[in-house]
Amino acid sequence: MTFLREECSRSSYYSETSLFSLSLCLLDAILRDSTHVTTDIHVERFFIFSLTFVLKAILNSDEQKRCSDVLKNYVSVLPDDDREISVFDYYVDESCEWDLWTAKVDELNENIQDRIDVFGNILVQTVDLARAHYFLKYASLAQVNVLLTGTTGSCKSFLLDTFLSGLDQAHFLATRLNFSKATNSVDLQKFIEANVVHRQGFTYGAPLAKKLCLFIDDLQASTTNGLEKF
Repeated sequence: MTFLREECSRSSYYSETSLFSLSLCLLDAILRDSTHVTTDIHVERFFIFSLTFVLKAILNSDEQKRCSDVLKNYVSVLPDDDREISVFDYYVDESCEWDLWTAKVDELNENIQDRIDVFGNILVQTVDLARAHYFLKYASLAQVNVLLTGTTGSCKSFLLDTFLSGLDQAHFLATRLNFSKATNSVDLQKFIEANVVHRQGFTYGAPLAKKLCLFIDDLQASTTNGLEKF
């Protein structure tokens, strides 16, 4: 945390508590999903990965490299690589070993012709998309909310549609609300109420004891002259 406070630019607001909380949520979801974690070294690798995965959101490329160099002074389980890359370029694979995100992308893009949908759409994976899909998977397991940002045309909507369509329909109810300039808080309230039922007491949820996954597209569209309508 000293490195973050003293040597990094603070371009966006964040709290140290929220960073560690999110890291631990991600770590917990990964460990619950993994069947190959058998040693303390495996757990330590996943912890470092979870921490760096979250820190990547607030550090620029130069700060990531310097942060990686700082970690080398305290941690012995980092990937052993002499190239001009950092721990932020790695993830921990299914066998609990460090591997490059670029290798994950190559794996995801294998047999890509088999994944064309009925409309002829296909998602060609990049490192950023692979990271986002990875995080969506474990955010879903951890039951945390996700705000996905990016430039126009960066496949945010298609990525989320692809992810939601892959959820087990026996346990999840996935629905989508497209925001526009006319959307207000009442519209959002009515939409949510239309997709949940009263269970007991003050508890509401998706029908048939499912979990509701709500995808709000174009969140920034609900503004008028720069003023939020919520």
